[in-house]
Amino acid sequence: HVKAFLGEAFAGTLLSDGYEAYSAYAAQNAQVKHAACWSHTRRYFEQAKDADPKAEEALSLIGALYRHEALIREKQLDGEAKHKYRLDHSEPIVTAFWAWCEQQCRRSELTPSHPLVKALKYARARTEELKTFLADPDVPIDTNHLERALRPVPMGRRNWLFSWSEIGAEHV
Repeated sequence: HVKAFLGEAFAGTLLSDGYEAYSAYAAQNAQVKHAACWSHTRRYFEQAKDADPKAEEALSLIGALYRHEALIREKQLDGEAKHKYRLDHSEPIVTAFWAWCEQQCRRSELTPSHPLVKALKYARARTEELKTFLADPDVPIDTNHLERALRPVPMGRRNWLFSWSEIGAEHV
């Protein structure tokens, strides 16, 4: 579906969630730079925090990235100013996040089925893709803006299920 929608000639940055079809598409096309969503990465650590309180450290680092993105929006930075701000403020946090991930991977008490291991595996498989936003100021940190735009469709399905008439359903 990705290839059918974007075609063979797409060139640019493809920001996506963790669905493997996007990374496969990017791997087949040298003109495509794949960027991953920090929000999806954060969800895995959110799920792991009950099993291991150390996941809060990852959530704190990711939260700091989001605070910087909020400041970028507040200051209305774009282009080179946004790029410089990200390099000065967000890149050290990203570096600290990966160092923290490496440190956690050396913990002997974590089993392969542990929720934190799943979060670490998800993040580490997307290391370069998660760093893409640092190099390109036009790349958002996550896909939340896209997911918000799509939300009415699944929410509407349930709401539209029981219309009083066929004409009413068409209007809805």
